[in-house]
Amino acid sequence: MSWERVRYARLLPLAAATRRFADAYAALVAAVEARRDPLRRASAEQRMQRWLGLAPDAARRLHRRCLRSEAYEEADAAYFMRRPAADLAAAFGPSARAALADEAVLYVGLHLGSPVLGYLHLTTMVPALALIARGLDPANPLPDPKRRFAAAKVAWTEARAGRPFFGTDGESMLRVRSHLRSGRSLYLLADVPGDTVGRAEPCRLFGEAVRVAAGLPTLARIASSPVQTLAVTRDGRGFTLRMGPRVAAGTITMPAVLDALAPFIRAHAHEWWMWAYLPSAD
Repeated sequence: MSWERVRYARLLPLAAATRRFADAYAALVAAVEARRDPLRRASAEQRMQRWLGLAPDAARRLHRRCLRSEAYEEADAAYFMRRPAADLAAAFGPSARAALADEAVLYVGLHLGSPVLGYLHLTTMVPALALIARGLDPANPLPDPKRRFAAAKVAWTEARAGRPFFGTDGESMLRVRSHLRSGRSLYLLADVPGDTVGRAEPCRLFGEAVRVAAGLPTLARIASSPVQTLAVTRDGRGFTLRMGPRVAAGTITMPAVLDALAPFIRAHAHEWWMWAYLPSAD
């Protein structure tokens, strides 16, 4: 039996049962994944050393914590997929509602902590908030067991939010345009690797040029909306929605947005999953 089948068909259902099992799942997955992909491990650890000035041993420990964070995100989703809405609401501490605007806003986060649960939490405060994300199409190369879990997670998230995701294809972009021009807000992530999309842009993070998806400034121009940066961190058994700087409408560029988000990466480096995945632009 493949590791992916063991992970998603056998272990993840156990992780959804109790928080103690989720802890065990995250630790085991991190240990296995660290050994299975030495090239990814080396790329991540070298970037941690360059960007954060870490020694090799510290980078190795940080990388293991990042793998654990990714696994926790799966376990957390699987846990809440089995439970009523009240459990998710209670998992978040008091949120900064004053930082949430009445106007249409692009809420922009990172692959850090728990972005999907954060989106669901935001939908309770931001009317008609919709999420834009890459679809689970054949061009999105996932092992079948992981794809099945991802599809179930998407369906659950859409049902909880009360609206479907927007994709990134041309037809979806027409619907996004209509959504934004009607004064409704959008949630998306800024650290999408540039080699997975049609349009990418070089930007600098911690002094190093990387390529990221380039669509955000276009969306901002369509809506004439500001960007509200944010991060959703996992804190013990709960989660915290953290608001970052706002980037004013008319000044939105990918470098400006990543500059606003970079302090979250530094402060919560152990919860950011993209260390090995953003392609270099140097």
